[in-house]
This record gives sequence, structure tokens and C-alpha cells, in this order.
Amino acid sequence: MDDSGFIRLRLDRRTFLKHASSAGLALPLASCIRDGATKSEEVSDGTIVESAMVRRINRPILIPWSDNTVRILDTTSALPLAYVSLGLRRVYVENMVRDQVIGLLNAHVSVSTGLWRIPLPGDRPEQPLIPGDTSREFEVAEIWDWDLKADPTEGDFRIMPGAGVRTSIHFSCQPISGKEEWYSAGPWSIDQCDPSLDGTSREDFQQVGEGIRHTDRNCSRPGETVGFLTWVCKGPPIDLVTVP
Repeated sequence: MDDSGFIRLRLDRRTFLKHASSAGLALPLASCIRDGATKSEEVSDGTIVESAMVRRINRPILIPWSDNTVRILDTTSALPLAYVSLGLRRVYVENMVRDQVIGLLNAHVSVSTGLWRIPLPGDRPEQPLIPGDTSREFEVAEIWDWDLKADPTEGDFRIMPGAGVRTSIHFSCQPISGKEEWYSAGPWSIDQCDPSLDGTSREDFQQVGEGIRHTDRNCSRPGETVGFLTWVCKGPPIDLVTVP
């Protein structure tokens, strides 16, 4: 992105947040369950968006992940409000919601090092956050430093502008990037963030189910079982209030 594009992106985000704040609006972390729809519109990744409330993915972009897992590529280009990278051990955060994100993560900010100590999934509420526990310590960085094209690590999560919509994933004999392999999976019903809607949502990068890998183009012969990962909207509703 050139400098002018970067500046426009930053101003658009600032304008959005300032407008939400000045209007006295909280940005609720969506419960991510929406129903209904009649009107359909097909977009480039094979997603069918129905009245912007329900969508169907039947021609996903698939990329290799590991020997026995495949990633369903997310085509969202919106910049997160916060991103927790387990692989890089960093928390990327929008300064205007920094304090709210600290509370959301139940994080302790070290005065001496500036690191955020964050409980991991499965930790007991009373479990202490001990200085020097590198598995629970994260550097903090500006969200503008986050690379939208960077590969996530399983367990990463992000806080996105937008609301969750019910998404149906079901596909047959779809090719994967860079390999002579074809895949079938679903149907699965999950929730994903739609940045075109009002609100704020948390998405986790996780496995959503298992499907079949085929080595023949017609998918007529028996294949082997593989797992599929993508972004899933989850978690209890949370209010994320911005300041001007």
C-alpha cells in the first residue's frame, strides 16, 4: 500500500471510531448468531451473502496448512481493533480501545517491562500470572504494525469491527492452491464477522471440522480425512467503548 492509501485507511478508522464515540454508542461484541434472509449476492470467493445476514461458502479458497490440515482462506480486508498473535507473542492493539482490550483479556501490564501477561485458555481464574512465564507474556504493538497478509497461528484471536453472521460451509471436490489435490467438506454452520455491519466481534482461528482429501480430479476414489481451520466468531457479548 502506498502512503496515500495508508493515510486514507487510518483516517477511515479514526473517523469510524470517533463517530461511534460521539454518538454515545458502545460497540458490543456480537453474540454472532443472526437469522433470516432471502436476497443473495455471490462474491469472488464463492461466498453467498444473503441480505447481509446469512452467507454460504461453497467455493472456498483452500491453502495447505500442515500434513493433515487445510486452511479456508478468509478474504476479509478490514483491519482488526486488536490482534493476539500466539506465534509472534505480540498483542497488536488500536490505541483508542487499549484499556478496554486489557480488561477483555484480563491482562496484567508489567510496569518494568511493558509486557502484557495474559491468561491462556484453560487457565483457572485464580491462577497467578508469574513474571518470566514466556508462554503468557506478550509484547504490545500498534495495530497499524499488523500485517494483514501474515499467516495466523492456531489459537490466535482478533477483535474486529462488524457483527457476526451465520455462515454455512459446504463444498465438494474443490482444488487447493499449489497441489494436485481436491477437497470436500461440510456442511458446517459457524459464525463469522461481517465488517460491513455495525458492532464489534471476536474471532478465533481454530479447527471447524473434518473433510476428505482426494488425489483424483473427479473425487471418485476414497480419500483421507483432514481437518479444516478458519476464523470463527465466538465468546460472550462484551461492550467495547471508544474515546474521542
